[in-house]
Amino acid sequence: MKESGFKIPYGENDGKMVHVRSVESGKHLDIVCPVCKGPLIARKGDKRSHHFAHATSSQQCSAESILHLTGKRLLLERISNAITNEEPLRMNWICGECGNTNEGDLGKKASSVESERMLVGCRPDICILDSSGVPVILVEVVVSHKPDDNVIRFVREKKCGLVEFHLSTEDDLIRLEDEILIPTKVHPCKHDSCRGSLSETSAKTTPTDNQDRSQPGRRLGCMSIGILTVAALITFVWVKILKK
Repeated sequence: MKESGFKIPYGENDGKMVHVRSVESGKHLDIVCPVCKGPLIARKGDKRSHHFAHATSSQQCSAESILHLTGKRLLLERISNAITNEEPLRMNWICGECGNTNEGDLGKKASSVESERMLVGCRPDICILDSSGVPVILVEVVVSHKPDDNVIRFVREKKCGLVEFHLSTEDDLIRLEDEILIPTKVHPCKHDSCRGSLSETSAKTTPTDNQDRSQPGRRLGCMSIGILTVAALITFVWVKILKK
C-alpha cells in the first residue's frame, strides 16, 4: 500500500501523537512522521481535507506502515491514559460468530501496558498486564497481516483476551479517538451461547477419521444411513420376488 493518495492525519510531537487539526498550516520541524521521523508539512487548504505530508519527496513511507504504527501509538496512549487516570476505556462490538452485541472495558483488569512485549513465542502489538504482570489482553492492529498462529496459540493456552482493530483508511485512525472504541474482533465473546473459538490459520478444519468416530452424533448418522440402505435392498428383493 503506497502513500500516494493516502493523507497522513497524525504526526508525532515530543513522543505524542497530534492530529493535523490541532496545528497551524505549514512546515513543522518539531512534528515528524511516526515512521521515518522526517519533518512534516501541515496542509490545511480550503479544497482538500486537512492532512500532513512529508516535507521532502525523498521521504515517502508506505500507507501500511503509517496506519499500523499510528494506530498502535494511538491505542497505546489511550490505554495508558485510562490506567493512569483510573478511567474506563469503553468498547462496543458485534461478535462475528454469534452476531450478539457486546460491551466492555478494555482497561478493566489493566495495571500496566506495553508495546511489543516479548511473550512465549510471540510479540503482540500491545500487551495489557494485570497487577501481577500477567498478560490479560493482547491488542493487535491489523492492516494487511492477521495475528499469526503464535499469538492465537498464546491466547488460547493462557486464556487471555484478544482484541483486533482492522485499519485501512485515515478515518479508521481517527475513529480510535472516539469515546467508545469499536474493535473489529474480540475474543472471547461475552455471551455463553456463542460457540465461536480461536483457531490457528494453518490448522485444518476438516475432521479426521478418528474425530468422526469419537463423535456420537456422527456415529448415529452413519448407523441411520446403513439401516436405510439395508431396508432399501430388502424392499428391492421382495419386489423382484412378487413379480415372478
